[in-house]
Amino acid sequence: MQIRKACFDDARGIAEVSVSAWQSTYKGIVADDFLDSLSVQKRTEKWADKINGKDEIIYIAEKEGKIVGYASGGGERGGSSQFDGELYAIYLLKVAQKKGIGKLILFYLLNDMEKRGYRSLLVWILKDNRSKGFYEKLGAKRVLEDAIVLSGVSYQLLGYGWQSLNELRDKCTK
Repeated sequence: MQIRKACFDDARGIAEVSVSAWQSTYKGIVADDFLDSLSVQKRTEKWADKINGKDEIIYIAEKEGKIVGYASGGGERGGSSQFDGELYAIYLLKVAQKKGIGKLILFYLLNDMEKRGYRSLLVWILKDNRSKGFYEKLGAKRVLEDAIVLSGVSYQLLGYGWQSLNELRDKCTK
């Protein structure tokens, strides 16, 4: 297993993980028509732009030359005064879940974020996301609520936060 910073050539692999993970994670939570509309091609273009940009930090988990997961983060985007950093996304293929890879990739991302001066972290998840236990086991506290509209349907979001990015990073090693 190799964890490294994403490069331009990783855009398609990240997009494939993104689409697959969304379709498996949110099946029965998000409308099927939205999940079916997800396009690897469109997501590849989006990820290529993000990788080329300076605002988002992206790490990938790679096994035998294939991307099996990714995590991205950067500055908190919603204007919260409680948190300066945000975990934008962390997704793994189903076959890579529950093997410690999520904590490992998060550890690398958090190291980079800390070097850039981030001290706290917020993550937004869909209320019915079955993976919220991942964040809770790492000490996240539910701190905010919001909503997101996908294909005309509103879904409740829960904001989980850590006041100390450093403490979270340490929990990723256990």
